[in-house]
Amino acid sequence: MQHFFYNIVHLHYVTVRRRLFSTAVGYSEQLMLRAYLAVGIREGDRILLIRSEKEDDQARRAEHNFRTLIEGLRPGIDIESVSMDPMDFEGNTVKLVRLYAEAKKSGYSIVVNPIAGLRALGLVQILALTFVGGQATIHLETGGSVELVNIPSFTPRIREERIRVLMAVGRDKGPKQVAEEQNITLPTVYRHLKSLRGEGLLDGSGRLTILGRGLIELYRCGLISPAARKSNHVN
Repeated sequence: MQHFFYNIVHLHYVTVRRRLFSTAVGYSEQLMLRAYLAVGIREGDRILLIRSEKEDDQARRAEHNFRTLIEGLRPGIDIESVSMDPMDFEGNTVKLVRLYAEAKKSGYSIVVNPIAGLRALGLVQILALTFVGGQATIHLETGGSVELVNIPSFTPRIREERIRVLMAVGRDKGPKQVAEEQNITLPTVYRHLKSLRGEGLLDGSGRLTILGRGLIELYRCGLISPAARKSNHVN
């Protein structure tokens, strides 16, 4: 284990802001621990462990070892976990967008480790991160180092009235119901629906896409500012 610690060639530190470090649980604690050590251990951080619902004994041992090591290095760090079905790519992404958005609203920056654990759970972390922005750890196999890369945030351009229509559709409201609920005309609803499909927020059958569902989570967490809703929009 001592040799493992000294194998970290580059240590990269983010700003003083508190961080949520997100990583899937794999068969070994080393990839999880190595990535977290590379970004620097700080008081006030939170760690989110993403488990597979089909987790086996080896993965459970890796999680236990990771928790034990972190608690030994920095007692008091909040370590939480969430279970996910690796086959539910869209549902997992939306769940993580919600968790990341809530953390960002509370003042945390987001750092994800997409390498540890199942690849499907690594991919959903990256996709969810594009909605809120943050950093991802990249393991350079040739040099044995861990690098941090910045992931820019998804910046929606949509009017508030249109996102309210989107949310109503997400509650299985039909066009007439949306018009009545939002106090707008039916032709206006159809115009919004057409635009939402063109923007990739609704699919051809009128259902929310993963982009639309993620956007709603940003809106609910207040990460789309009122100014952006009014002025930074698509007509």
